[in-house]
Amino acid sequence: MITDTKVVTVDGAKIAYRVQGRGPAIVMVNGTAALDVHWGPVIPALANQRTVISLDYSGSGDTIDDGGKLTLRKLANQIVGVAKAAV
Repeated sequence: MITDTKVVTVDGAKIAYRVQGRGPAIVMVNGTAALDVHWGPVIPALANQRTVISLDYSGSGDTIDDGGKLTLRKLANQIVGVAKAAV
C-alpha cells in the first residue's frame, strides 16, 4: 500500500506523517530515531480494519526538526500534533 506523506508543523519542526486505512484510529508510536517503515507488515495489516497514523520523529525520516534539543516532551508534542492533524 502506497500512501502520501503529509506534514504538520509542531513547535517549529515539520513532522512527516502518513495515514492509511479506515476505521477507528490508532497512532503508531515507535522508539526514538525510528521510522514508521520499521513497523514492517504491521501497518498494512492494521490498516485493513483501522485508520493507522504513523510519523517520523524529529531527526529521522522525512521530518525536518527545529535544530533544538530532542526531549521527551518534544516527542510527545509531535505525537499529539500529528494525531490532531490527521483527524
